[in-house]
Amino acid sequence: VALNTSGLATAAGSGSGQVAVGVADLSQLAVSVTPYSYIQVQQGTFHVLADTAFALTNIGSNCYLLDDQTVTMTSTGHSVAGVVCDIDAAGNPWVKISL
Repeated sequence: VALNTSGLATAAGSGSGQVAVGVADLSQLAVSVTPYSYIQVQQGTFHVLADTAFALTNIGSNCYLLDDQTVTMTSTGHSVAGVVCDIDAAGNPWVKISL
């Protein structure tokens, strides 16, 4: 989950200007009327997919939002997802996501 440039929660995605805030407990359909719907978001360290295998040297570095379930080490045109804390055998990271 990311905050968009209007400060509203949205599915994380490619592009700059988003602020990653955590992982949603449940999926929520878009709501186009007010009052807005509320979602619960968990902050912490999460195992996520990588666009390409991360290396152990990426631990401690920022990674970036590619879509609502994938991160990348490419910063250009992407918002920060969080800090890489560990890498599994397949090269997918554990990422600390919080404000």
